Amino acid sequence: MGNLDASADKASSRLSHRAPVIVWLWSAGTASGVTHDMIRAQLTAESAMRSGGADVAIVDKAFYVLGVESLTDGYRPAGTRFVAERHPEGHVGRITWKEVSPGGRLR
Repeated sequence: MGNLDASADKASSRLSHRAPVIVWLWSAGTASGVTHDMIRAQLTAESAMRSGGADVAIVDKAFYVLGVESLTDGYRPAGTRFVAERHPEGHVGRITWKEVSPGGRLR
């Protein structure tokens, strides 16, 4: 078992020195998804707002986390968040994005 433990330690060490994988999580109403690009996430969320009738959308920057030891993976927030809002009837179809702090305050 000694060789197996040493191999696992080497693999874990290699994985921990890799650059983090950054993704963009988006949600609008009941629709949500993940993409590799902030602009793509915003455009997809806007499309979901228009087709699904949502008034708000959120795009979060996150790190993809691979759980080597526990065999689980997931996303860890990276602290950047954008919120989109639909404008009132005077500007039909217009959606604007604002960057907010992790606590929800506008930046």
